[in-house]
Amino acid sequence: METCIIVGAGKAGASAAEGLRTGGFDGRILLIGDEPYAPYERPPLSKSVLVSDERHPTYHHEPGRYEELEIEYRGGARVERIDTGKRLLQIRSAGVESWDRLILATGSRARRLAIPGGETCHVVRNFDDALVLRAKLGRGVRAVCIGAGVIGLEVASSARSLGCDVTVVDPADRVMSRSLPDAMAAMLRSKHEEAGIRFLFGSRPAAVADRRVSLSDGTALEADVVICGVGICRNTELAVAGGIKLNEGILVDDRGETSVKGIFAAGEVAEFPVAGGERTVVSETWRHAVEHGALVGRAAAGEAVSYRYTPWFWTDQLGMNIQVAGTFSPDMAIVRRLGGTGAGPMFLGIDAEGRMMAAGGFDAASEMGAAMRVIKRGKPVDRAHLERVDVPLRAILAGKVVE
Repeated sequence: METCIIVGAGKAGASAAEGLRTGGFDGRILLIGDEPYAPYERPPLSKSVLVSDERHPTYHHEPGRYEELEIEYRGGARVERIDTGKRLLQIRSAGVESWDRLILATGSRARRLAIPGGETCHVVRNFDDALVLRAKLGRGVRAVCIGAGVIGLEVASSARSLGCDVTVVDPADRVMSRSLPDAMAAMLRSKHEEAGIRFLFGSRPAAVADRRVSLSDGTALEADVVICGVGICRNTELAVAGGIKLNEGILVDDRGETSVKGIFAAGEVAEFPVAGGERTVVSETWRHAVEHGALVGRAAAGEAVSYRYTPWFWTDQLGMNIQVAGTFSPDMAIVRRLGGTGAGPMFLGIDAEGRMMAAGGFDAASEMGAAMRVIKRGKPVDRAHLERVDVPLRAILAGKVVE
């Protein structure tokens, strides 16, 4: 009987384990995680977990699901070394396991601030991180969030809802600068400021000490708690030791297979081809972890599959649901759709050929699914139709716009 081992029990690893079974793999599946919890959802960590009294993570499945699929889960285990030649894994305090196929879904860890006192800043990467931070938030607490990306703004939103005095610091000049167009970023910033959250842009933290954050411009912020949300570092150490090719992540083909036959990588640790294989990208979104993990599992089971990627993510802030599909770029024309057809305001990115390449919306879930399909279709659209709030995107997609 063949054995497939999956290293990493996040969303990508858990999805890969299920993908193996749905793909017809009938051998032994061993899913290894370094946390004591069964695979759980991470999006709530910076949102509901911080503002509630939840004592357990939101697990991917009800108890018994892994037994039903005959997936062996081993938690609290850390893989220390892989031997690609002998196909062996060394697990700390648990001996050696052999494998016929291997899936690396090792994910990432929070990037730390490389400044004096940076190690004292809180991060929100796992359930225990969230519990520790939750215990320090409350009315009147002075909270400084370093980073105005998704995690920083989600934590800022949660902290503010608990009555904290919140300041967000970022070296960029706007919120979520990597993923939102200027107009959408300005609207989101305004919503946060209306809620009482302050922003300091164009400055970096220089040191954290004695309940104070010193910034590069000389500003000093009083802080009872400091949260670091400045990105991630991919966990590629096992791949490096195993001689597997890397760039920003572990390089894989459109099936998720690495440069070493029989070894696959899934989720945010993987760097995969897009645009006909002309370039490779990485992605840290929940949806990518689910879809890529499942596909890589099926590929490892022997299915002839190929990954097709369209970026999409969501974030909940200040009671708003914000979604973004596709990728905005500075050379796009931005069409703004005011609230209508059951959706909140939207921002659509149109390229030089008239194709919709990106979409972002506030409380616009009813329209974002159609927006994703318009983006995937890749055909020019009538800008005048996009600007009409009485025309649902699904009508544009179906070619049923009444003039």
